[in-house]
Parts: sequence; C-alpha cells; structure tokens
Amino acid sequence: MQKAKEYQTINYRSDGTIKSIIEFNPSTGKKVKTINYRSDGTIKSIIEFNPTTGKKIKATTYQDDGTTVDSINEFNPSTGKKVKTINYRSDGTIKSIIEFNPSTGKQVKTINYQSDGTIYSIIEFNPSTGKQVKATIFQQDGTTVKSIIEFDPTTGEEVKTTTYQSDGKTIKFIHEFDPNTGELVKETNYHPDGTIKSIIEFNPTTRKLVKQTFYNPDGSIRSIEEYDEDDDDHECNCEYCDQ
Repeated sequence: MQKAKEYQTINYRSDGTIKSIIEFNPSTGKKVKTINYRSDGTIKSIIEFNPTTGKKIKATTYQDDGTTVDSINEFNPSTGKKVKTINYRSDGTIKSIIEFNPSTGKQVKTINYQSDGTIYSIIEFNPSTGKQVKATIFQQDGTTVKSIIEFDPTTGEEVKTTTYQSDGKTIKFIHEFDPNTGELVKETNYHPDGTIKSIIEFNPTTRKLVKQTFYNPDGSIRSIEEYDEDDDDHECNCEYCDQ
C-alpha cells in the first residue's frame, strides 16, 4: 500500500504558539507554501514555491500588524534568482520597486516613489557589473524630468548631471565630472530659451578655474577668459570681446 503524501506540516513553539505552517502539493509532495508567524500570532511572512520544481517564486513579508505588506520578493521559477523586490511604507503605499537581471541576479533598475504614488526617481544599473549608470530625478508631478545623472559604467562614479528647467525638456545647466577624481571639470549654463549662455572649465586636479567662455544670444562667442592657476590672474581674449 502506497504511503499518503503529506500535505501540511504545522510547527509549534515551546509555548504552544504556531511558528510556521508548511503546505505541500498532494500530487508531487513538493512544498508550495510556508507561512511564518510571530509569537503574537500575526503573520510574519509567506513564501510560495513552484508546485512542480519546488523552487521559491514569491516571498511576502508583513509589517508588525500582520496584514500590511512590508515587502514582496519575486523569483525566477527556473533559476530561483530574485527578479523583483517591492518595498512598502507603513501606510501600505509603494516605496520602491527594484528589478534584477534574471540570469545574474544583479540589480538593473530601481524606481523610487513619493508618498502620493508618483515617481520620485528611476535608477538604472549596468546588468553585468551592477554599477549605477543613470539616475533620472522627477519633479513633484512625477512625470516631468528635473535632472538626469550619469555614472561611469565601470567605476560607478558620477560623470555628468543635466538639470532641466520647469518644462522638463529645456536644459538649465550641465555639470561634467572627472571620472577618476569626481571633481567638477566643466559647467555649461543655458538661457531660459535653451541657448547656451556660458561654459566654465576647471582643473580636475587643483579644482581651480581655468577658463570661461561667454556666448551671445545668437550662439556666437562673446568673450573668452583664461586664468593663470599660479597667480589667479586672468586675461580676456579680445578677439571675441565686445567691450
């Protein structure tokens, strides 16, 4: 006579309270769900498994009340690697969504939300190295771009920040950084209509100002000022001066 397959196991603490309940697929005997409880009887977490392979596919963790979700982790049913994490605030609203490469398990994207549910930022990562490559920051409405930060895909250091005007399209200014030192090397400023206003350049090692280029409204150069780093003097290139 074939032995009946187990379909549920209840584990108890020494004080008699339930610690966990494990459920099984009655056909395959594979574990399909584990419910973990706190000592006060509230649910701490629920872990779900693929009924065929037995691999973990979802893990839900609850806040202290046992009903409000704290986080949800989703897994690739074939590899068992994590593919997504959703984090929640105490009021149950989504705080962030983190996506992972299903093959490597490395983080590829994070979406951070404001308390009203609109997007605050989207951070993208190099799928091979897991290093940050881009961060898009949004204005209060959650759709209009405020700034875009770019990072070196190898080192993860910030290399460029583009800040936009209130329309989310017209550039206000661009900051460029040395990927090795992280120091500001160039600042490009724009007029409200999007035309270039000035370019300011710095020495990446000493951080001293080395050059300023100013533009006319039509985009032509108005003046160039170059600086001597040793004595802080500067001279104007009068070929472009309108003075």
